[in-house]
Amino acid sequence: MSEGEGWETERSTNMSIDEQRGRVFRGAVKYEGGEEDFVGIIQADGKGILISNEDGHVTGILTGPDEMEVCYVEGGDDAIATCSTMKRAQ
Repeated sequence: MSEGEGWETERSTNMSIDEQRGRVFRGAVKYEGGEEDFVGIIQADGKGILISNEDGHVTGILTGPDEMEVCYVEGGDDAIATCSTMKRAQ
């Protein structure tokens, strides 16, 4: 949901991991209307993830070897809060 846009339906999102060193990684997310770079870390439990870009933050959990649930929040006048399940592309 975005304060400026109201309720929103799911949109197509692709996330790529371009580099990983231990639990720390970086990559880019592509979505309708743009692309943003991000940095992230897998928490010590091996399941929780935290991701940040210049606009907002993602929290999530790895639910299996090929799937994760993520929630994105962004503050400000155009605040956004959204959650989705992402699956590894085959």
